[in-house]
Amino acid sequence: MTLFDMTEYTEPPMDLTIRERTAIVVFELSEGRQYTTAEIAAKINVTRQGAWAILCAVSRILPFFQDEESGKWQRVNTTLTDP
Repeated sequence: MTLFDMTEYTEPPMDLTIRERTAIVVFELSEGRQYTTAEIAAKINVTRQGAWAILCAVSRILPFFQDEESGKWQRVNTTLTDP
């Protein structure tokens, strides 16, 4: 079995499970990348409704949110600064 190389892909293989597709989303957002729901849907080959469901579920337990102005999902900046 070969691992899925996240650094050099344009789209995931068609045989990925929904858990594997969710892992791609979590990895990408954890790395600081920002995507709209439509961009995520295209990236992991699911419908926009499917991407929305994944993003909402993941953001319940991980520090991700959708920016109201840009519509992009992103990681919450957790860097602490001195007052």
